[in-house]
Amino acid sequence: LQTGSRVVVALAALAAWGASSASVRLFFAQRWPRIPAVEATPQGEKEKRVSIGRLLSNARPESGILIVGTFALFVSTASAMAMPGLVGALLGGITRGDLSKTARVSNLQGVVLKLGLIFVIGGVFTFIRGFLFTLAGERVVARLRRSLFRNLIVQEMSFFDQSKTGELMNRLPGGKKGN
Repeated sequence: LQTGSRVVVALAALAAWGASSASVRLFFAQRWPRIPAVEATPQGEKEKRVSIGRLLSNARPESGILIVGTFALFVSTASAMAMPGLVGALLGGITRGDLSKTARVSNLQGVVLKLGLIFVIGGVFTFIRGFLFTLAGERVVARLRRSLFRNLIVQEMSFFDQSKTGELMNRLPGGKKGN
């Protein structure tokens, strides 16, 4: 998965588990260590805590995309759940001996058409879901990177004396694949 998709999947998984705020902080702290800019706050200035609400507020501009993506998720899941029933009807139509040959053929044609339609609908909505969730995730990650860069630029010189350049550069991946 790409970085943006990982963030969206992680948030969805945590929401689905009904995770407490402490376990959410622990989850993110283990995977993404704190940024030195957050740790090096001047005296008297309150340190900003990372919360799931703050992270989700970055996804608010993509709420329309996420709603449509969630709808596509429901449709693709429903189509996947309908397939076993139609395959059962297909096999039942083949093994059923009480109908005439023309009735069985016509019954099988109807089931095969429904099955093909369900496959096409499921594929289209799976593509839409994947595209929209990836798009929203990448936009959120880009917004976070821009915010991090803006915050790094306004730091005082003493911050850069205390922080290693390599650590700061690692926090700003240049949009390369796999980061």
